[in-house]
Amino acid sequence: MLKGQHSLPLFPGKAQANEQRYTKLKEKYTELVQNHAELLRKNAEVTRQMTGARQAQEDVEQVKKELEESVRRVREESQHKAQEQTQILESLGKELKCRNEELQSLRASQELSQQTSTELAEKLAALGQERATLSETAGHREQEMVSLRNQVQQLNQELVTTRASTAHSVETLHSQLSEQEKRRQELEQQ
Repeated sequence: MLKGQHSLPLFPGKAQANEQRYTKLKEKYTELVQNHAELLRKNAEVTRQMTGARQAQEDVEQVKKELEESVRRVREESQHKAQEQTQILESLGKELKCRNEELQSLRASQELSQQTSTELAEKLAALGQERATLSETAGHREQEMVSLRNQVQQLNQELVTTRASTAHSVETLHSQLSEQEKRRQELEQQ
């Protein structure tokens, strides 16, 4: 209570004014207390929000760091994979080039084989024709040889006959000469 309240009986108008002022001050005080309490609550809320904001900021920073680390790892993995893929592509390119060279070589060999096969077929056909010609010629030769054998046999027979005839003629001539020689000797002896 205010000190002026003890003097209320002495100054009723002043006391009433003081009472009104006291009531107003009390209201003001109550309002200030309420405002202060509200401000404390707001301050606590703001502090809590700030703490939450700080925590959220820290969480954001942590997430940011983790994301940056993930991005770095992904970038490194991507670069590594890109290098591997480049190496694989280079290897595949070399292998493809080798396969193309092998294919071209096989095509050339196939063309050469086809050409050789054609040449061999032509040679075989020529040899077949030559063989047929030779067979035909051999047949003619065989016929000629048979004919020549027959002629030789005939000549041998004629030769045997001629020899026999010649031997007989010689023997006859011999006899005649002997006879003539006897006659000549007989004539000379007379």
